[in-house]
Amino acid sequence: MVDEKFNDILRVEMDGILIEESHYDVKLEENIIIVKADFLKTFCEGTHELTIVYKDGKVSASFQMDSSEDVDTGDSSRVWVWMTIFAMALASIVFIKKKGIKGI
Repeated sequence: MVDEKFNDILRVEMDGILIEESHYDVKLEENIIIVKADFLKTFCEGTHELTIVYKDGKVSASFQMDSSEDVDTGDSSRVWVWMTIFAMALASIVFIKKKGIKGI
């Protein structure tokens, strides 16, 4: 199960740099890691890589950050929505790797 894998998280990194636990939340029951918006604001525009390191391996995914300072849409949940989708995708990858499903 993915829940067991989430219990084995050693650390979370962004661009190879350790993210302090205060900058993200782990929701074990939902298999979600949410990186806090205030932390994400410290990174510049461009492609970044988020890595979850477990006791027996790691999972990484790249994502694109763009500046929303130029256009104020009033949508303050955008980062949260995308990070939730990203975390769900990572959870799927972990599940596939743990189950050993081939051809993916």
